[in-house]
Amino acid sequence: MSNKNEAQTVAFEMMIAELLRAKKFDAVIKAYESRLHTSDTTSDSGRKACFVDSLISKLLSCGKIESAIEVYKQQLNDPSFLNAFTRKAFFNRSREALVPFLMERADEIDFSIAPIILRNMITLAEMSGSLSRISEGLLKFEKLFSDPEKFFSKSWPDDVYVNAIGAALGLFRTDIAGSLIPHIQDEQKRAKQHWVIINYERACNAVEIDPTQLCSSSIAMMKDKRIIIDSPTVVVRVTPRIWDALSRTDTQDFTNSPDGLGFVRALRSKGHTVVVSPQFSLPGPSLYSPFSSSQSHPIAFVDCHKYSKRGPFIHYKTTHTNRLLVERSGYSGWAEIQTHPERHNFHNVDSAEAKLFCDNARLEAFGESTARPEALEKYGQYAVIPLQIPGDSVQRLSPFKFYELIDNSIRFFKSKNLNIVLRRHPLCQDREVSEFLKSLPVGSGIFIWRSQGASATVS
Repeated sequence: MSNKNEAQTVAFEMMIAELLRAKKFDAVIKAYESRLHTSDTTSDSGRKACFVDSLISKLLSCGKIESAIEVYKQQLNDPSFLNAFTRKAFFNRSREALVPFLMERADEIDFSIAPIILRNMITLAEMSGSLSRISEGLLKFEKLFSDPEKFFSKSWPDDVYVNAIGAALGLFRTDIAGSLIPHIQDEQKRAKQHWVIINYERACNAVEIDPTQLCSSSIAMMKDKRIIIDSPTVVVRVTPRIWDALSRTDTQDFTNSPDGLGFVRALRSKGHTVVVSPQFSLPGPSLYSPFSSSQSHPIAFVDCHKYSKRGPFIHYKTTHTNRLLVERSGYSGWAEIQTHPERHNFHNVDSAEAKLFCDNARLEAFGESTARPEALEKYGQYAVIPLQIPGDSVQRLSPFKFYELIDNSIRFFKSKNLNIVLRRHPLCQDREVSEFLKSLPVGSGIFIWRSQGASATVS
C-alpha cells in the first residue's frame, strides 16, 4: 500500500470512529458505501470484502444488528462471516433480528460451527417466545446429522465434535450427542463426554425419571406434536445448566439433584405426578408446549428465570448465594413483589432481623475485609447506579430508554447533592455504552466503579 493510500485509510478510519462516537450509524454506512465504490477499492475484491468485514464488525460492536444484516445482504453474502453475528449475541439489544436472518442461511453455515449457531438461535427463539422458530431450528439441527455423508464424511478436529455434543446436549438431544462421542479421537476427551451421559442417566434414575423423557419432549417440540397429560401433573422444566453440573466431576452424589431435578424429588415426595421437559433458555416467556391435557386435567409448570401473566406457572430464580426467589409472575421486574409490593407485608419484617440478614449477606459477599468500604470513602455522600446490559430482557419493562433512564437517575441524585458511582454490568462490553460513559461531562462528580473492583474518576 502506498503512503498516500495508507494516509487515506487512516483518515477514513478516524472519520468512522468519530461518526460511531456520535452514533451517526447511517452516515457510517454511507461513508463505507462511498469508499467501496471508489476506483481504488472496487478494483480489488479482497480489499472490498475487508472494508465490508470491518464495517459489519463495527456495527455489531455497537449493537446495530439490523444495520449489520442489511450491509451483509447488500455487500457481502459470505457464509464464512456468519459466525461473527453470533458473538456476544445474547447481550445485544436487537438479538431477535438474528433468528430469522440466520435460520434462512442455516444451510450455508460451515458444518464445523453450524451446531453451535443453531443451538444459539433456538435459545434466542425461546427467549422471544416463538414456538415456530424453535421447531424450525430443531428440525434444521436434526437435519445436520441425518445425512452421514455431510457431517461424518469429513474427519473433523476433536473440538468440532465436542462443541457439537455440547450443542446437542443443550437441546437435550442425548441421542445425537451419543452418536457423536465415538468420533472423538482423544481418549480423555471421549471419556469425559461419555461420563457426562452416564452422570445424566444416574441423576435421572435418582429421581425415578426416564432418561429419554427430555429427549422425547425435545423431539415433540421439533415436530410440533402434543404430549397428552391424562392426570393432574406438574411439568418441571430442566435448563441446559444441568450439563455444567454433570460435567464438573466424575463421581457425584445425586442426593442433591442438579437443576430442576431437585424439584422433581421434592414434588414426588408430596405425592404429585411429575414429568420433565427441556427449557432451552433462561430468560423469556413461559411456554405450555408440547403439552396438552385430556379431559381438562390440571397441569402446573415449574420453570427457571421465566415470566408469565400468572396462569399455571411457578417461576424460580437462583442467586449466587444459593437462595431461591419463587414467584407466580416471573423473575426480577416481572415478580409480584416488584409489581404489587402492597400485597407483601414488608412492615411486618422486624428491623433487627432485616439488618442481621443484610450484615450476613455483606459478610458472605465481601468477607471481613474493609478494603472496599474504605476505597469508597473518597466519594463522600454518594448514590450507586448499577447498570444493566442494554439487551437484557428486563429492559423492556422500563418506560424509559436505556440512556434516558441513566440521565434521569443522575439528575435525580444530583438534586439531592449526592455524588454518583456508576457500576457497569460485569458482562457488558457494548461499545456504545463505553462511548456514553466517556461522554459524561467533566466536573460533575460522577465516578465509574470498574468490574475488577478498581475505580476511576470519570468527571
